[in-house]
Amino acid sequence: DTDEAQIAYLNDAVASGDPGILASALGAVARAQSRTRGMGELARATGIKRQTLNKSLGPKGNPSLTTLVPVVEKLGLGLRFVSLRKDRRGRARGSKAPALHG
Repeated sequence: DTDEAQIAYLNDAVASGDPGILASALGAVARAQSRTRGMGELARATGIKRQTLNKSLGPKGNPSLTTLVPVVEKLGLGLRFVSLRKDRRGRARGSKAPALHG
């Protein structure tokens, strides 16, 4: 998988609004990247036990920020926040696209 594909997959998981889907997607990306490095190496790099990573990043996972932040960083990713608030024209702040009304 390319970095772009993994990022698109994670963005789709975030867009779902389901924490379990996001945790599972993050776990899938971690496992895909660990084919060469191993989940044990991610555990050593983050200081988080492998069992905790597997549980937190599984389908029923609910990782804490203490788990999430170092995992994301060690995967070479970052967290970013954007405003979901709309301006008076119905556009997301920072958006240059015209608002669509249906």
